[in-house]
Amino acid sequence: MKHFLLQPYRWIRNKSAAVQIEKVSCQTMKITYSNSQEISERIGAILNKNVNIMDEEGIIVASTDPSRIGMLHVGARKLIERNDIEMDIYPEENLRGMKEGINVPIHIDGRTIGVIGVTGNPDELRDIALVIGEMANIMFMNTQQSMRSENLARQKRLFCEELLLNPHLSKDSDLPVRAAELEFPLERIQSVGVFHISDQVSEADRLAIDDQLTGLLRTALGESVYLHHHHIGQNLAIVFHFTAKSPAIGHINRILANISSEWHRNIFCGLSCSIENFTQISHAYSCAEKAMEIASRTGLRQCLIYEELALEIITAQISESCRSSFLRNVWKTKDTQQIQKAAEFLNVYFDANGSLELISKKLYIHKNTVQYKIKKVIELTGYDPRIIHDAAVLLLACKLL
Repeated sequence: MKHFLLQPYRWIRNKSAAVQIEKVSCQTMKITYSNSQEISERIGAILNKNVNIMDEEGIIVASTDPSRIGMLHVGARKLIERNDIEMDIYPEENLRGMKEGINVPIHIDGRTIGVIGVTGNPDELRDIALVIGEMANIMFMNTQQSMRSENLARQKRLFCEELLLNPHLSKDSDLPVRAAELEFPLERIQSVGVFHISDQVSEADRLAIDDQLTGLLRTALGESVYLHHHHIGQNLAIVFHFTAKSPAIGHINRILANISSEWHRNIFCGLSCSIENFTQISHAYSCAEKAMEIASRTGLRQCLIYEELALEIITAQISESCRSSFLRNVWKTKDTQQIQKAAEFLNVYFDANGSLELISKKLYIHKNTVQYKIKKVIELTGYDPRIIHDAAVLLLACKLL
């Protein structure tokens, strides 16, 4: 069986060793070089001045003048200690670690987290001091929001990986609590779909195809059906809430056909059986992945539903040598055209449960012609599809073919 994960995942029963999702931090951010250097450079470029950003201890952590990073800014520390709204520094003050300029506090969530200082004549900068402070506040609030969004997205990724890949989840797991904290629709999940692009594609194309696929599915199925998607290796896993599965699968198949045609790529899909509770989601993912792998091996560019597969699950695990040997024993000829015609007839025969009337309607032929085709299959293989034992052999041969 071909595996599509980039690397193996292993989960263990020891709860303390399982992934623990930390709560989304609501604490006020701290000023560091990584989150403030770009802000100092952007404001410095706007003002055409040197800009320093100090943390809540008064240490310069970011600056357009790299030589000042790491120095103590006494004025900034005093401003924070006194809770002043501004501190002007003039040349004659000659305070350690400071140059002339103006300094204003940076506030986030009602708390002073640092100071922004602009080098220059305080009398010339005073009129724009409040503007400078507001610019810094807005930039830091945007940075904090971005960090919170990234943190939330990261925690959702970890949550999804545990949900889909940990087979040892129990009903007393804290997943429902964590799902509520992450606003993840855990209790609504009824099925898992696994999608895979079989051909070799660049990472950029793969992501573009996945974005198009998820966008079209979300639009076609609606937010009430399409709940969430997550990448695992080169697989795209999507969790669904189906009220009516057949119409949804029709949408999925049409979208797969359209994207495959547009990108000239084969996209295969497997869908799991129904899920009763979240402890079955990992098993459902495994089933959906097996169904997708069967679709890939057989070249079926439509969604395969695991619960509707039986022989396919077994035949997908038969080695190529066993497959070839079995087919040679059944098809007594090397004429591929003859084999293909016989297999096409047998597929109709089995779909119609051997009903001569239904087969003749499906193929638009007379019942006598159906009898003739059955006779040709017997001559070609030595097996009679009207006999249960022989029918089983022929059905398996068609599936393997």
